[in-house]
Amino acid sequence: MLFAGESGSGKSTILKLVNGLIPHFETAKMTGSVQVCGKENKAMELFEISRFISSVFQNPKTSFFNTNTTQELLFYLENYGKPRELMKERLEKAKKNLSH
Repeated sequence: MLFAGESGSGKSTILKLVNGLIPHFETAKMTGSVQVCGKENKAMELFEISRFISSVFQNPKTSFFNTNTTQELLFYLENYGKPRELMKERLEKAKKNLSH
């Protein structure tokens, strides 16, 4: 999904609602509801929302946390506390799938 529009039109606010920053980190008077995969996002923890929603901002350099693509691809597994062996397996599987 892509949100596009003029400055001040509400793109960032919608994104913050969908990814859970509102109401988890920013307070706002809310009416209605926001659902992620059929579940109210205000009833979900941020880590649960992050399994389904991610954001890429206008400047891609600000969206990445690591200095190389391998680390970036495995970053989510590290956040979930997965073992290094699983990370290696997933990386090898991704490489294999790309070569086909």
